[in-house]
Amino acid sequence: MTAPISTKKALKWLKWFYAEDELEEEVEEDSDDDVGELEVDVAESSEEFVAKSRLKWLSKPKPPTRRYQRNVVTAKSSPTDYVQNAVTLKNYFDVLITDDIKRQICTHTNEEAERDIATWNSAHPNSPRQ
Repeated sequence: MTAPISTKKALKWLKWFYAEDELEEEVEEDSDDDVGELEVDVAESSEEFVAKSRLKWLSKPKPPTRRYQRNVVTAKSSPTDYVQNAVTLKNYFDVLITDDIKRQICTHTNEEAERDIATWNSAHPNSPRQ
């Protein structure tokens, strides 16, 4: 995996990549003044290309906004998933106690409802409730 590089390094690499072989040929044929001009031409053309295309070399994605962060659904959608993802003992026991309390409340409510229905049915035998 390659590390991200800056635009300056990319331009320097492009200049070297495209100009090195041509420079060697130019040095053999012409004087050193032509070599300097060739280097400048390659650098300017590559800068224009990067600017026109708005290309950013290996840039990181934009950080998410707050609204986007709120809309992300996490894996902790139920107590069971939360227990699997729990990091500390405190979280683990909080989930266990919460589940136990929920279970007790539901059981107690159901028992009360059954008692109320039984008392209504005994008081009103002609119109029983279920």
